[in-house]
Amino acid sequence: NKQEARAGRKASAVARTTTSSITITTMTDQFTLSNVACIDTAKSPHPISTGIGFFDHMIDQLNSHAQIGVAVTVTKNNGESSSAMSPSFEFVNRYADEDQALIMGQVGAALGSQLKELVYKGEESNSRTSRFCCPLDEALVECVLTKSSSSNNEGKLTTFTLPPYGRYPANKGRSKIGTMKTQFVETFFTNVAQSSGMDISLVKVRGDNGHHVVESAFKAFSRALRNLIDGTDTNNNTSDEFEKMWGEKSVSYTAGLELCREGKLERSTKETSILVHVLMNGLLKGSDSVQVDTGIKTMDEFVAILAKEAKMS
Repeated sequence: NKQEARAGRKASAVARTTTSSITITTMTDQFTLSNVACIDTAKSPHPISTGIGFFDHMIDQLNSHAQIGVAVTVTKNNGESSSAMSPSFEFVNRYADEDQALIMGQVGAALGSQLKELVYKGEESNSRTSRFCCPLDEALVECVLTKSSSSNNEGKLTTFTLPPYGRYPANKGRSKIGTMKTQFVETFFTNVAQSSGMDISLVKVRGDNGHHVVESAFKAFSRALRNLIDGTDTNNNTSDEFEKMWGEKSVSYTAGLELCREGKLERSTKETSILVHVLMNGLLKGSDSVQVDTGIKTMDEFVAILAKEAKMS
């Protein structure tokens, strides 16, 4: 039952009914992609190893922010072994000087085809849109994903305004982040869109640092994807579906309270002493359990409202 599977999502561990873990091999003239997997709410036993280190780091955002276990290994068609993995900089970036457009495009197409299994899950008549804006330091990127009414439709990258990647060099932005060429970020998302059947829009709201812009885009995409898979209505946070998944009577909410999570940080300097103690307890003792004294009235009011809305002491 789909609703039961959604309601069963907990902060600690999740058992979902839909998974996709299919090993495929895609041949090009130069490279082989193997161990390609997108597993819903579970880790893959295989690594992310494309030969472009920063690209690996970006794909890994799907693990953290979409809760999808992603794996893909790229090997050159010259007899080299994909099992001889090494953590060295040279190995992680072994294809930095190769055809990155080909690699990033093929990886995007392969992962997109796997994501399609999770996004559609046999549903042919349920179109949906998901939106997420992800800040990362000074950068902010908006991602909008649109699932069509048929899995037979080819998706498109409808909007892409990430370039220039940062303010420096002036009027150009960064051409590389680590060893990854930024111009092929668009190639990756174009292929993800086409093979997944989703329309993807990525809009840079702001961003001075190219690294932050790209990572904000991948995080926003991952979060929007999670919402799309779960069926979360990102345009209405008071819908019946939202309340079932995240409301005060949902399994997710009550399971979170049962964990009795709390955080405490104390720091002192010659001039000031700061104590922050947060209890994720649902404000069990009422609003009186929120005590804020920063010495700045506006800050006190802001933090108090934040605590009450988040229901934490």
